[in-house]
Amino acid sequence: MAVEHLPDPDALAAELAHVRHRQRDLLRQHDRLTERMLAFPNEFGLAWARSLATEIESLSTQITAIEARLFLSRA
Repeated sequence: MAVEHLPDPDALAAELAHVRHRQRDLLRQHDRLTERMLAFPNEFGLAWARSLATEIESLSTQITAIEARLFLSRA
């Protein structure tokens, strides 16, 4: 008989805090880059902005998944 292991809520909360912090850092970087790009547009900046946007979106998906696991662990 298989035993289902429940996730550790404290570990999930810590992971969630870390991912949210990383996302806020990337959002700040993206905002600064956007301001610079308005003054001095270039291909490198555009590629970097796209890369940051992709990572920010990935972190949003990860945050949603962690929140769901936290919700289910409390149920």
